[in-house]
Amino acid sequence: MEKLLKAHVCQATQEVAPRIHSLLRLAELSALVFPAERLDFLSRFDQYNRAGRYPGALEPLPSQDELARDTQMARAVFEWLMARL
Repeated sequence: MEKLLKAHVCQATQEVAPRIHSLLRLAELSALVFPAERLDFLSRFDQYNRAGRYPGALEPLPSQDELARDTQMARAVFEWLMARL
């Protein structure tokens, strides 16, 4: 998700994306108009992005229902972003 958002930032600014990892901040820099539910998701999904960089950062662990919901939304956001490149 981070790399895809950075691609949108590069496209919007015609410059190299900044060396940040906040999905919400990257979304803001991308010049895309995000529906509110997708911004809420990116804010929540950032916890997984941090956990990928810093093992043990995901506390408490999400429930199976939360994981299923977030996986489904991640797929939808990914496809939405891909369609706009």
